[in-house]
Amino acid sequence: MEDLQLGYIPRWICLMYWGAYSLIFIFFFFQFQRKKRNYINNTFYAIAISLVLALFCFFYCLDTDFFNYMMVATAPEQYEGLGTVEEFYLWLGPALNGDYLLFRIVVWGLAVVMTYLACILFNTSRYVSIMLILIVFFNLFCYGRISLAMSVFWVGLAFLTKSNGKWLNTIGFVIIMSSLVLHRSTAIAIACLSIMFLPLNKKSELVISLLVIILGGGVAFWVLSGEVFSAGSDLAGRVDSYNTQIEGGQWGGLNIVGLFFRVAQYFLFYVIFLMIRNKMVKQKNVPSNIMALYKVTWVLTVAATAFLVGLGFTPYFYRVINMTLIPLCILMAYLFCLKLISKKQMKVVLLLALVFHFLHFYSTYTHCV
Repeated sequence: MEDLQLGYIPRWICLMYWGAYSLIFIFFFFQFQRKKRNYINNTFYAIAISLVLALFCFFYCLDTDFFNYMMVATAPEQYEGLGTVEEFYLWLGPALNGDYLLFRIVVWGLAVVMTYLACILFNTSRYVSIMLILIVFFNLFCYGRISLAMSVFWVGLAFLTKSNGKWLNTIGFVIIMSSLVLHRSTAIAIACLSIMFLPLNKKSELVISLLVIILGGGVAFWVLSGEVFSAGSDLAGRVDSYNTQIEGGQWGGLNIVGLFFRVAQYFLFYVIFLMIRNKMVKQKNVPSNIMALYKVTWVLTVAATAFLVGLGFTPYFYRVINMTLIPLCILMAYLFCLKLISKKQMKVVLLLALVFHFLHFYSTYTHCV
């Protein structure tokens, strides 16, 4: 795996991913349209598709972060003191003797396992949830360590919202806080937990949205100013890195192709979110853990949108919106299994994902050798 070099990815690897993705898409696209829905809670299907997602993650070299993590695993000393990578990963690389494949198996393998566990704890279809992650968001799930951090966070939330034992809630809180070790940006998701104690309906959405934008914007301005953290701290290093990139224009001035891809990719988030919101606001007697999952997802989406409007397409936007990909798929699976999301709506989401990934694979293929 270490033989691969940035900018020198063989085209056969891209074609292999495209072929595997196409076969999976065709299989599920025709499967979910059947009248019999016995596949929904099929354990064999759930484990099989989880293994496929894990394999996609282990060998996904079609993103530049694949090579960044290769350096983290094989030469962690280059990142020490910079504050750009958590200490856990700088410890993990040497602990695995710099074996990058093993590094990815541990990090992304755990991410898939924790996502599977989250589906169990939220009592929704593991198969449909993970299939949606694979078909709609696999490139985002595969590319960064945030997948592990957020899968741990959502497992913690599932325990935190259990109503049959305080000790489970305590375990949930500990798990949630441990996600900070895996990615510091989960602090944003932790801050959003307060939404669980507020009623969320059509009338309160506007008020809460304004509070998120005003209060969250004020806190964000304070944090991003760089005055909150001591100079040289890890968090200060990360914030300074992002701000330098933005000031240098790294996240602006996109060409039309780059702009199209980014709009298309995150358009999927909003299509799914609005589809879920339209159903959730009309439902009564929603399980408390599902409602908590929806509320946190809702406020993260509002916060990400505020970053997008205020700062444009920057790491502050996509770091936050990417946190919602796992719960969006869990919530969509939950509503689909209850037949509250129709097959027609599911088809729209899948076809949009197919179009995006087709263009993504084609663009990647043209840059391979």
